[in-house]
Amino acid sequence: AHLSVAIIASPVSSEKIPEIEQTLSAGAVCLALLNAVLAAGWGANWLSGWPAYDRDFLTTGLALKPQEFVAGFIHLGSETSTPPDRPRPDITAKTTWVAA
Repeated sequence: AHLSVAIIASPVSSEKIPEIEQTLSAGAVCLALLNAVLAAGWGANWLSGWPAYDRDFLTTGLALKPQEFVAGFIHLGSETSTPPDRPRPDITAKTTWVAA
């Protein structure tokens, strides 16, 4: 990729916004950026891998504070070919439908 963007979540204690909502919002930023880039005709992928979980890299490489974490790395560039699909879980095995 020509560019990788790190989305950093930095939840703080708040009476108005629960930490889980702050965390989920960071994930929403990742998806919004991914969708915007793809809609603009560029290639993009949300692949975080080991750098998102390696505390040495996060604290020294990205200078993150202990409560901060990588919500995602969005890799951006020119799409030259369609990437192969990765194995996906069986959605029917993971979904339960309840009639209301």
